[in-house]
Amino acid sequence: MKTNNTYLFNKSLRFIAMALVFLMPFINSCNNKNKQKVEIFGKITNAENQEISLEMLLPGQVTTVAASNTNKNGEFNFKIDSLQTCFYRLKIDEKNFIYLRLKPNDKIEINANYPDILTSYTIQGSEESGFLKDLNMHLMKSTKRLNEINDLLVSAYKTPNYNVDSLSNILNTEAREMYENDKDFLINFIKTHHKSVIIYFALYQYVSISPILIIENDLEIFQFVLDELKKHNPDFQQIALLKSEISKESLRQQQFNREYAKLEIGKPVLDFDLPDINGNRVSLSDFKNKNIVLAFWSSWNKLSLKAIINLSEKLKNNEVVLILIALDNTKEKWEAIVKNNALEKYINLSDLKAWESPVTKIYAIKSIPSFILIDTNRNLVINTDDYSEILDKLN
Repeated sequence: MKTNNTYLFNKSLRFIAMALVFLMPFINSCNNKNKQKVEIFGKITNAENQEISLEMLLPGQVTTVAASNTNKNGEFNFKIDSLQTCFYRLKIDEKNFIYLRLKPNDKIEINANYPDILTSYTIQGSEESGFLKDLNMHLMKSTKRLNEINDLLVSAYKTPNYNVDSLSNILNTEAREMYENDKDFLINFIKTHHKSVIIYFALYQYVSISPILIIENDLEIFQFVLDELKKHNPDFQQIALLKSEISKESLRQQQFNREYAKLEIGKPVLDFDLPDINGNRVSLSDFKNKNIVLAFWSSWNKLSLKAIINLSEKLKNNEVVLILIALDNTKEKWEAIVKNNALEKYINLSDLKAWESPVTKIYAIKSIPSFILIDTNRNLVINTDDYSEILDKLN
């Protein structure tokens, strides 16, 4: 399949959310204060004498709080004397379940058809569970259409002499419009239900691992959700997590939006301050009257690792100061790579912010490996991605 025709199979997948799969990674919103009786009853047609369970959803954990069987008519009834305000799942099997937001004294009636519970169920008695259903039903339609589009393209590629590019352009346009419509739907959903905790989960609609709302692009709506949760649901446990997520992204954007330094040959370079592998602070100004090579790399980039190893071998008899600056975010992996490749004898620095590190802007680093040669007067000699050019300047 041609690269320019893979949009529907890859990038578009982030645009259409599978029904409510967003709940599992983020649920930690149970209220332990009010534990009172809850009743859930109803009928699931074509599910006679089927096992049915009510599960409480926690981070990385699903706990069954009640289990029973439908009767010969598909009817069921759960009466629970003590139940936390939380998110739950009423489930027959892994493909047939209903997400619920349960509160004290709820009396909820659910009716559905098996084996298409997700697309057929009705619910009464729980406003927030109804919100979940609305969210689910809208996005299920998009998911269905995306699958149809996918099938059309697969069929086209199997048909000899078919004008696949033309069909792909048409379907790509439709998929993009679906994405825009679903994004608008989620934002309107959030603003309509701004007093409910359901808005938190609307932020995290996924298909596969790709969300519709992305904090890098949609920071404003993430901030809106945080403000509304603090106002209307101040005890909601996810507030602190969302606040931290927004704070980190805001900082990242501030750093990203800073202009890259304009390095000029023969002109002084800016100083930096970074921790070394032992936590000691190191600055460029610590090295007086020395030629210095800054080598930017990362433990996750094998090409950059190979380059700094080769460079260090070439410089072992040279009096130049070699400073290895790792664009990593995991100290353990960084330390292990340094140790396993006998790089401890050099100066190893990292603030573990990867590409968010301000040092990337100071030295205009846009790819790795990158190498900077600085002379004894702290003037720039060369900025390159080829370490052989550094060696040429030193010889």
